[in-house]
Parts: sequence; structure tokens; C-alpha cells
Amino acid sequence: MISILTPSYNRHYTLKRLYDSLCAQSCMCFEWVIVDDGSIDNTRSMVDGFINDNKIQVRYIYQENTGKPGALNKGVPLCQFDYVFIVDSDDALIDDAVALLITAIDEANKTPVPFSGIGFRRATFDGSTLGVSKAFKDSTRYLNATEAAALFKADLAYCFKKEGLLRHPFPIYNNERFVPELFIWNKITDEAKIRFETNKAIYLSEFLEDGLTKNFKKQLRKHPRGFRVYYADQFQREKSIVKKIKMLIRYFQCMVYEKMK
Repeated sequence: MISILTPSYNRHYTLKRLYDSLCAQSCMCFEWVIVDDGSIDNTRSMVDGFINDNKIQVRYIYQENTGKPGALNKGVPLCQFDYVFIVDSDDALIDDAVALLITAIDEANKTPVPFSGIGFRRATFDGSTLGVSKAFKDSTRYLNATEAAALFKADLAYCFKKEGLLRHPFPIYNNERFVPELFIWNKITDEAKIRFETNKAIYLSEFLEDGLTKNFKKQLRKHPRGFRVYYADQFQREKSIVKKIKMLIRYFQCMVYEKMK
């Protein structure tokens, strides 16, 4: 079984869609752990309804608002199972996502290659795969998080071994609520790479108006230290001069924003 972990903040209007996709799974070998990060909408009453429906195993944890990194730090230790699949509250899964994850984990465990988790592609709700659309000849590859980002050029669906997430919690900075996830995914995959299913998307994404993708500059100003730590680390990892320069420019941007706060 796996634990599906969802941090949520004022997203009751999309949470039902994720719930419906979980109820539609062909394999029910999972629990759903929701960390409500201080929502002031109808999230709690909606989740109470999910629990009363008794269709899937739901666990609900409420905390004061600390941001997504704090919500993940809270949720990971509370997950019961050895694999944790992080699914955002505004996204959803295809009907056989859990079945495909479990099959991929079983196959990975039959090989002698160490791995820190399983990775799949993401798609939009109309079924278009994010990032590189070509089919790869090799159906699986072992990659670290930076290699995967460079290869697929898009956000990816990660199901990590819980032990790796426990060893590498997100750093929390005063008056900030965000750290890029790739900062932690890199640390986990430094220890063992992710086994990626290169041609299959199991995770459906929507880019909302209040999401990070559409509000990047605003988030950079609000959370400069979290971003700065990421860019400093990523500078060492990038291989191309162009990307290193980009990381360096962002790093100095963050330093300026820190002094302005």
C-alpha cells in the first residue's frame, strides 16, 4: 500500500475533483492523508463528508498556516506506509494510477539497482503530456531529480520512499512559506536515483491563477531565502553555462529581495 499525501490551503473547490479521482481508482491499496494548512474555507466540512462516505481511507490533519513545506513536513511522519505519493489539492489522478505505481514499485524491487522512489509523467486534464512529448525508446530510466527535469522539461509525479522524505525535511525560514521542491528532491535522489516510467502520465495537473507557475515573480519576492538556498544548490548541479548563469542571476535577485523585506 502507498500513502497519498495532499497539502491543502483554501482549495475546497478543487479537492472534490481529486477525491473523485481517488474513489475511481482500480486499485484501492492506499490511504489519503490530507494536511489542511490553516484553510478558512469549507475544507474541513468537505473532508468530513469524504470520511463519512467511507469509500476510501481518509486521514485529516489540521495545522496553522505554515506553507506547503511545513505541511509536507507535518504529513510525511503521519503516513502509515513505506511509499509516499505527493498529490496537490488542485490536481487529480488517472483511474489506474495507484495500480501502475504498485506495479512499478514491485518491478523496481526485483532489480538489484537501488532507488529512492518511482517517477511518472504528468499531463493536463485534456490528456496532453507535459514537457517533452516524444516517446522514449527505453520505458524506464534511473535519474536524479535534476537529470529528470532536464530530460522531460516539465513537472513530474514522484512517489518517494518514506524513509528518504523523513531524512530530508524541508527547511523552514522565518516569515516565509515556500522552498522549491526540487531542492529536497535533489537531496533524496543524491542517495539513490528515481526509477522513471518515461512514457506514461498518471497525474493530471491544472495551472490555476493563484498557483506558483502563474505567480512566480510574486512568490520570489515573498520567499527570497527559500529560493536563494535552492538557487545556490542548483548552481552547483547544472552542467550548462547558460543554466548556471540563470541560477546565479536568480540567486542575486533573492539577495536583493531579502534586503528589501
